[in-house]
Amino acid sequence: MGDDPTDATFTVALLVAFNDRTSAELLRWRPAVTAALQDANAVVTTAVLGTWPAGGGTDLPAYLITVEVGLL
Repeated sequence: MGDDPTDATFTVALLVAFNDRTSAELLRWRPAVTAALQDANAVVTTAVLGTWPAGGGTDLPAYLITVEVGLL
């Protein structure tokens, strides 16, 4: 046993355009994205609504999905 990390926590941002369908699109894609992450052996711990910086001073609507993954 060493001091090397055995797991990591990441935030995955699910981004959509800001328009009249923003909420519907976020709700539509969240289950598919979280399922894909779990299929990749990541554990989804939270998924919260927020924004993500898209550059140029623009923030896009997002689900901020926190995942934990094993590094071994």
